[in-house]
Amino acid sequence: MILPNQGTYSDYWIFEGILFFVYHEIPFLDLKIAKAVLKERLEFQDGMSFPILCETKGIQDASKSARDFLALEGSILANAVAIVEQRIVAQSMIQLYLRRNQPLIPTEVFNNSLEAQKYLYHFINSSP
Repeated sequence: MILPNQGTYSDYWIFEGILFFVYHEIPFLDLKIAKAVLKERLEFQDGMSFPILCETKGIQDASKSARDFLALEGSILANAVAIVEQRIVAQSMIQLYLRRNQPLIPTEVFNNSLEAQKYLYHFINSSP
């Protein structure tokens, strides 16, 4: 396991070939924050691709521009993404957004981390 790094807006680490990514408490995720989050993640990954488990419980709301940016640019150096969200309303909103915007890589929403990890194991060592 690579030890957790604490970024400005998230914590992230690699365990068993999966990049774990957990947002801090963010009342409103705007485009500026989305760009900073992506920049920190890409610097941490140092050119290597991973399947990503992303826990979004810290995000209270997000701008459309931030969501659009992360849906496209957020796919850089990602083989697949599993979004872990336990709030039912947020799950529904994420699933609707994914259907409308067709991510560039396989992306699914889960309500627990274990199921998300099982999904991502299929993408370890695959090309984005």
